[in-house]
Amino acid sequence: MKKLTLLALSVTLLLGCMNDSLNTTGTIEIADSTLCSLGEGAIWDADGNRLFYIDIIGKKLFEFDPVSGDKTAYEMPSMIGTVVVDDKDHVIVALEDGIYRYNLEKKNLEFLACPPENDSTQRFNDGKCDPAGRFWVGTMSLTGGKESSHLFSMDKENNVKVKLDGITISNGIVWTSDKKQMYYIDTPTKKVMEYSYENATGNISNPRIAVTVADSLGSPDGMAIDADDNIWVCMWGGSAVCKFDPQTGKLLKRIMVPAKNVTSCAFSGPDLRDLYITTARIGTGKEALEEFPNAGALFMISTKEKGAPTHVYNFETI
Repeated sequence: MKKLTLLALSVTLLLGCMNDSLNTTGTIEIADSTLCSLGEGAIWDADGNRLFYIDIIGKKLFEFDPVSGDKTAYEMPSMIGTVVVDDKDHVIVALEDGIYRYNLEKKNLEFLACPPENDSTQRFNDGKCDPAGRFWVGTMSLTGGKESSHLFSMDKENNVKVKLDGITISNGIVWTSDKKQMYYIDTPTKKVMEYSYENATGNISNPRIAVTVADSLGSPDGMAIDADDNIWVCMWGGSAVCKFDPQTGKLLKRIMVPAKNVTSCAFSGPDLRDLYITTARIGTGKEALEEFPNAGALFMISTKEKGAPTHVYNFETI
């Protein structure tokens, strides 16, 4: 594959209503210039030294080598909502009609499960594995329905359970390093919720609002967590990734991204200090595309903060 040329972009976009000192104006690079309709699902495979991400509407799974810049695209038969790592040859993907195991070498799908709550009016959207290796994935309505979707978890036996209902657009989800808290986003609520989490059972309880996202920042989408248990939230409509302290709800930093709709992020690289950021081209009007011609690209910025390791499907015994 042709090696991609990294284009350095000095990002100086500021929002006047915010404290400018919070904005990071360092160098952000285009890591992959493919313009996705709806880039999403960034996840780092530490063992394989590769980044996976998706184009939901484009029905593609991407495998990206950050060292060489090489990328492999895998065609999916329907919209793909998210991806998590299984082993060196397999990933778990959530397609419109269910959850599958995908063989990267043979390029074939093995059906695993589909909850009965996921009917033709819903599609999967975003998910990750918890510290015990369960796969958590949520849904959203294809018809604009509100509070009609769910958050699910799937265990090593491929049993799927409803963990939360009354969801509208299920999005970012992460767990703290001590395996005691889970943070979760239902985008239209403009909130990041905290739940007490039991690693042995996967039970969640004691919901608490950790962060209320100001309208001026955009709408919370995908999310990552760092080694200090601060959360990094991508802002749809906000051209940024925002770092929050979930214990206080305080905004600590904002990384400006040259795209209107920022969708997911993942800490990557050997020291987990490279933050890869997916973006979307949809929802960006003609005028905004003139300002953000690279909307839909995959971006990267190096951070002083270190990310938390990625959890792999069924990595530990549940």
